[in-house]
Amino acid sequence: MVKKSFSLIEVVISLAVLGLIFSGMIFIFNQGFIWTSKTKEEKDTLMLATQTLEFFSSWQNLVNLTGGNPPANGNYTLSPTTIDNITYQRTLTISNVALSSDLKRIVVNVRGRTKIINITSFVSKIE
Repeated sequence: MVKKSFSLIEVVISLAVLGLIFSGMIFIFNQGFIWTSKTKEEKDTLMLATQTLEFFSSWQNLVNLTGGNPPANGNYTLSPTTIDNITYQRTLTISNVALSSDLKRIVVNVRGRTKIINITSFVSKIE
């Protein structure tokens, strides 16, 4: 009885095919990880911008930040926030709208490692 085995060329071709398959799998998993990281950073940047905007939607919080009533126009650098080893820089810009000093336009800018988000809103003094 003759035992048939694989030839050297069959083994080499099989290893090459398996190498290509495993390389492709590693590439796909790596791209998925990169995409997930970017998506998380975008979500965190948007969440911080929304949170900052919500906080400064209060006239009193703007007065406390600027020290004046009505709040003084200008750019204000807020304290940086770190989430998952990514430091986010936040700035707030306050400006007048039309002729009223009781209506302010606020722009929140949050800068992450790769993502920058700006959100604009209006705040009015309600008595």
